[in-house]
Parts: sequence; C-alpha cells; structure tokens
Amino acid sequence: MKQLSLENFGVQELDAREMKETDGGLLAYLIGTALIAGSITVAVTAACLLVSEGFEAGYNATQGLLNN
Repeated sequence: MKQLSLENFGVQELDAREMKETDGGLLAYLIGTALIAGSITVAVTAACLLVSEGFEAGYNATQGLLNN
C-alpha cells in the first residue's frame, strides 16, 4: 500500500504550541449581531400580531360581533 507523502505539497508537521486561536473579526461580529437583531424583530412582531388579534376578538365578543 502506498503512503502519500505530504512533504511534496509543502505541508509541515504542527504541534500544539504552533496552533493559535483565530479571531472571527468584525464581519463575523456584524453578521451575528444582524442575525440576533432580526430574530428579535421577528419574535416581537409575531407577538404583537397575536396580542392584537386577541384584543380584537375580546372586544368583538363584548360587542356581540364575534363571527365564528
């Protein structure tokens, strides 16, 4: 069985001391912030619509206008 020699491809052996933590940078922060803000906006909008429908149904019930 042949073994692939990675030395011909410029690959070098690394150990744990050579590994560094990478920083996601500003772009990752902005994307994350936009996703969180979008999720909150969708949740608040959906909750407001449900509350509005509930108030409307309750008001119509008191006025005798509730349609089934």
